[in-house]
Amino acid sequence: ENILIHNTRDADITFKFDSKIYAIEIETGTILSKKKQLKEKVNFLNNKYGINWFFVVSKRDLVQKYKEYGKVTPRAGVSKIIEKLRNS
Repeated sequence: ENILIHNTRDADITFKFDSKIYAIEIETGTILSKKKQLKEKVNFLNNKYGINWFFVVSKRDLVQKYKEYGKVTPRAGVSKIIEKLRNS
């Protein structure tokens, strides 16, 4: 419920589930070469959403590269994460 798509500094997508707000940051890999910007984004997301956010990467080979910065899943894994939320 309350799904929002952001065009600002915030996460790309946020949604409310079970009275908690979750955030999704969609990545194609371009920010990997801008480490400072990536770290600032991760710090912002950690401060605002705590553990309730994750990366969705456009290609499976990017999963390993983003793992050091936070939870990450390829596009195909999004439904599993949402299903986990529903069942918890």
